Amino acid sequence: MKRNQVGIYLYCALILSSCAIQKVQRPLSIHEMVVQDESQMEGVRELLKKHANKSVDDEWIEYLQKIAQELVNQSSELRGFDVHVYIGELRGVKGLNRTLPGIDIYLDPRLLKGIEFENELAALVALELGHLIQRHAVQKLSEAVPGEFSSLNFEDKKKLLYGEDSLFIFDVNQMKRSIRSAVKLLYQRQYDVRGLDIVIRRFVDQGAHRLFRTRDRERLVDEVHRSISKFPPLRHPIVQTERFKKIKNRIK
Repeated sequence: MKRNQVGIYLYCALILSSCAIQKVQRPLSIHEMVVQDESQMEGVRELLKKHANKSVDDEWIEYLQKIAQELVNQSSELRGFDVHVYIGELRGVKGLNRTLPGIDIYLDPRLLKGIEFENELAALVALELGHLIQRHAVQKLSEAVPGEFSSLNFEDKKKLLYGEDSLFIFDVNQMKRSIRSAVKLLYQRQYDVRGLDIVIRRFVDQGAHRLFRTRDRERLVDEVHRSISKFPPLRHPIVQTERFKKIKNRIK
């Protein structure tokens, strides 16, 4: 009996020691993946900065960066990143925003002109951050380029950034995933999330996604409503602030 007990103890000790040796692989957090994605997209970032026709309206840029930074600061997934916002038309497809891990957000001025309230502006930024959280551009780059982006010739780089199949043009399912992330970001910052409904309709009608069919647009709007229904109503949601009223005319 004693010998059997010793054997059992030795067996258990062996099992425990083997478990201790094996390292448990923890999945990367969203924050860690964004850090990892930043280096992968470095070549894209350099090219965009060269070609961007950025706005010189410093006050407007500062205001937009503040909105974007507040959304990031309230996010458990993105908190700790600094945001840089640029306004300006880029080459290629019109009405297309582009966001890179890091975080750089390029907003097309044509998508800003119809905005009436601050919650719509926050929704436009949150939608871009949603694509970042979902890693849509990074995934498209990995599928399109087996190696390094820098290894491509200049024409192929331009196609990926500015062509009809740009890294920043997303399909309906990718848009729906970004909407879910955007709704969460807006709630965390206490914005009236109904602004996202208006932005999606305008984005599809006027922006790079205007080629979506009417049915696709309604699917995206339905996704906004479904995502909103998962959260309790905010007691005092932000629609617009005094700072927005003062700077609103700069959008026109």
